[in-house]
Amino acid sequence: MDWVIINFPSLFFLQRTGLCPNSYVYESWYISSMLIALAVIYPLCRKNYKLFTSVTAPLIGLMVYGMLISHFGGLGSLKTKTIFYIYASNFRALAGISLGAFCFELGRRFKEKNWNKYILQFIEIMCFILITLLVLEYNGRNACGLLVLLIFIMIFIEYSQYGLSGYVSSKVGKTFAYLGKLSLPMYFVQSIFRKIRPQIFGGLRDRYQFVIIYICIIISAIILDFTVNGLIDKYHKKAKAE
Repeated sequence: MDWVIINFPSLFFLQRTGLCPNSYVYESWYISSMLIALAVIYPLCRKNYKLFTSVTAPLIGLMVYGMLISHFGGLGSLKTKTIFYIYASNFRALAGISLGAFCFELGRRFKEKNWNKYILQFIEIMCFILITLLVLEYNGRNACGLLVLLIFIMIFIEYSQYGLSGYVSSKVGKTFAYLGKLSLPMYFVQSIFRKIRPQIFGGLRDRYQFVIIYICIIISAIILDFTVNGLIDKYHKKAKAE
């Protein structure tokens, strides 16, 4: 009963403010940090959109990510690591949203000029390959900053009109759209496999653990999505029949 009372503020996504140690739904830390960061960033963006997206946002993103990496050797833990009594996850959200705003505006301006799409698509593919190799093979401090940079470049190209998604067939596009739809169920099931990883997959090399867990998450998300949609369809049919 004490656990229920202590963590009650998490129902309002206030767990990353420090008002409670945990939350009823573990994964909601992400939503809490994003809402806190948005409360800071949104007024700045509305006050002067061009200044924020062109100057303030990239500076906030790069400097905050740099602060986290220099302080923790990475982007910080989600549980106890803080800077100035503020959770590292809040700083991560602040940096991520800032770079996202900069990336969106940069991609919008990029559309106004003619660029060689084949070169940009090659860069996008190389970024994806390098990101995958770094995640599987290298977890050091320097790789963290490089990962942020590569992810930014890849997403920036994809947001512009020159990204690979704009030149795929309709069938392939539907496949990727479905994978995007699975992001929510993947978000809910991923913590289960992360918690059982040491007991079940702990004896395997890191690269194999990564691949196996990722496959398990996708399959579980597909099953969850299929089950929920099936229940929703049954409910609608029953409601129409009545």
